[in-house]
Amino acid sequence: MNLKIASSNLNQTPLAWEKNFSNIRNSINDARKKNVKILCFPELSITGYSCQDLFFNSWFIKKSEKYLKKIVKLCDGMTVLIGHPLKYSGKLYNAVSIIKNKEIKGCFIKSNLPNDGIHYEKRWFEPWRLGEIKEHIFDKKKVPIGTIQYEFSDSLTLGFEILGIRGNNPQSTIIILDKDKYKLVEQGENITNQISFSHVEGSRAYFFDGKDYSFLDIIGAEKSFNQDRIDLIKE
Repeated sequence: MNLKIASSNLNQTPLAWEKNFSNIRNSINDARKKNVKILCFPELSITGYSCQDLFFNSWFIKKSEKYLKKIVKLCDGMTVLIGHPLKYSGKLYNAVSIIKNKEIKGCFIKSNLPNDGIHYEKRWFEPWRLGEIKEHIFDKKKVPIGTIQYEFSDSLTLGFEILGIRGNNPQSTIIILDKDKYKLVEQGENITNQISFSHVEGSRAYFFDGKDYSFLDIIGAEKSFNQDRIDLIKE
């Protein structure tokens, strides 16, 4: 399968709803011209990340939902992953919606919330219980939400994680998705007696076997410097 996947790193501003929407729309249009089939946006792309206590306001969440619906209408002929706050069962979550052909197919919710330095996500969001899947109604349709995977095609399944990793901090954690398995790994923890999790840079998790580093794509265990290294961490 020849599949073009792209990411869009936006400089979003709290309360600048039209500007943020325009940035997202322009990125989608640009990706479509380049024949991108899967376009990934950062977490909280609709609202901007640093909205702080604005997240407590119901009008703010409703405004985000309004713009999510507008974005859904733009996603024709491609799959778009877009970050936004999600109100579910009276609690607020940091989520990413999977949109394909103008329809929300599911919503992945963040489990590991950073809560130090400049990050205070636990003040505004609830951590999702890892592995749990529920149903939520988007535009009168039930969709799965939680620790979901998405069957993009018969030969491709997408797995997700929204990460707040702090480099070499000893308390850093990462979730590795290997097909149908999730594994929570802490800094320095041995995956086997041969390899241990080291740190994260960008979208890659790095591992150290005492001599050399190897890496895995955070959203899946399909790509690495060395396929043999992947075999070492499979359960």
